[in-house]
Amino acid sequence: MVSSVAAPFLSQLQLRQAQSEADRAEQGARVLRARAQAAEREAVRAQEGARALRVQSDQAQQRAGLAKQDVSVLRSLQGASEDLGELRQQISSLGEGEQVSTVPVQPVVNSEGQTTGTVVNTTA
Repeated sequence: MVSSVAAPFLSQLQLRQAQSEADRAEQGARVLRARAQAAEREAVRAQEGARALRVQSDQAQQRAGLAKQDVSVLRSLQGASEDLGELRQQISSLGEGEQVSTVPVQPVVNSEGQTTGTVVNTTA
C-alpha cells in the first residue's frame, strides 16, 4: 500500500512519464511527417523526370518515322534514277542506228465480247 505522503510523488512521476511519452510520440510524428514530405517531393521529381522522358521518347519516335520516310523517298529516287539511266541508254542506242524491237499488242476481249487494244476506223 502506498502511503499518503508518497501518493503525490507517484502521480507527479506518472505525469512526467506520460508527458515524456507524449513528447516522444510527437517527435516521432514530426519525423514521419518530414519523411512523408521528402517522399512527396521525390515523387514529384520522379513524375517530372518521367514526363521529360516521355517527351524525349515521342520526339525520338517522330525522328525515327521521318528517317523511315527519308529512306523510302531515297529508294524511290534511286529506282527512278536507274529507270532514267536505262531510258537514256535506249535513247542513245536509237541515235546510233539500232532498232528497238517492238512487240505488237495483242487485242483483248472485254466482258461484253468487244475486242479492245486495236484501232478501229469509225469514219464511214
